[in-house]
Amino acid sequence: MSYEPRLVEIHEAGHAVAALLLGIEVEAVSVVPDQDTCGRCVIAAGCFSTTDAAAFALGGLMAQCLAGYDSDEEANLAAADWREAREELAQDRQFRSEPRVKVGMRRCSRVAKTLLDQNWQAVLAVANALRLTPTLDGELVEDLVAEFGAEDALFMLEERRLWAEEER
Repeated sequence: MSYEPRLVEIHEAGHAVAALLLGIEVEAVSVVPDQDTCGRCVIAAGCFSTTDAAAFALGGLMAQCLAGYDSDEEANLAAADWREAREELAQDRQFRSEPRVKVGMRRCSRVAKTLLDQNWQAVLAVANALRLTPTLDGELVEDLVAEFGAEDALFMLEERRLWAEEER
């Protein structure tokens, strides 16, 4: 499995930025290939919605689209993400029929694409950092996202985390 390095950087950066903006903690993001993938965005186990999990899974594909990648090679890179997002939604009772899964996929795609489009500088910052350092820890990714245009969103997410902790 070999893809253009910039494509993989954009793809994984899309996952990482989408995750953070959805309130999902990123542990690490990497463009180092292994047996199964050409990169990986590792998220912390947590309690987040099915739709957030699906939007995270679609973050790589949406970043590719925003960057102008649309060939068969790029589609192959995102195929597993598409399947993962569909599986996430199909397990949720509110998406128990195929038409509802399709609607859910469209909504999650729009959410991921909108988040990334509005924070494109953050996606590019993470992708550029991955070019220099093939594996980034979650703290650095969060700092990059905060520095390049998503400060308000991250502040809001931190507030949401604090409120959730207070309710427990």
